[in-house]
Amino acid sequence: MDRAIDHRGLPKLLECEAMTIRKPTPRKPALKRKAKLPPEPESLFERLAKIGDAIPDEELAKHPSDGARNLEHYLYGKPRLP
Repeated sequence: MDRAIDHRGLPKLLECEAMTIRKPTPRKPALKRKAKLPPEPESLFERLAKIGDAIPDEELAKHPSDGARNLEHYLYGKPRLP
């Protein structure tokens, strides 16, 4: 029982398959431009300066100007340093 393969329909099949394959679409040439970088984040100093600027002057006047020097006086009640 030798079966012969009939190749007569093969050209028609290949023609149909070729029609279904999509041709690549032509691509536009890439534009040469510099990439946009994200904005540089603020430094810690800039962030602290913004916070300090948001404090009203009246509120700042209530705080002692010698806070670091007489810290123990304000925290523990020790005598003030001259």
